[in-house]
Amino acid sequence: MDSCCRKHTHERASDQRLTQDIGTACGLISDILPLFIINPILVMFYTYKCVDKAGWLGPISAYIMFVVYAVIAHFVTAWTSKAIYEHDRQEGNFRFYHTQVRTFSEGAALMDVGRAEHYFADTALWRMLHALRVSVNRIPVIFCKSW
Repeated sequence: MDSCCRKHTHERASDQRLTQDIGTACGLISDILPLFIINPILVMFYTYKCVDKAGWLGPISAYIMFVVYAVIAHFVTAWTSKAIYEHDRQEGNFRFYHTQVRTFSEGAALMDVGRAEHYFADTALWRMLHALRVSVNRIPVIFCKSW
């Protein structure tokens, strides 16, 4: 009897996981599928309206402008993302060094390495602050890009 209950419990758990996975997949498909269906129709509709109002020069100039701004957005995003990544990396390095100093503080005190530890901690802090300053200075470019 006990093995029978375990078997049914295991089947219920796998059914629940399968149901959750199917629910997640259906949710993702319901988010993505309308974009793939509606966006091409919208592009064709607005291209037709643009040709109707401005002639062939309208949609051609709109597509050229789209490509130019997409390239600019790509480079600006890459430039800003590098700064944000560097800030996160330097912050991780500083946290790692801070944890290392806290872990080995007793041994460092006994060996009298205070000046060296202070130099390394100060350097790590200034690197992190410099990376933060660079990333904060580049963030407004992202907001200007979206206008």
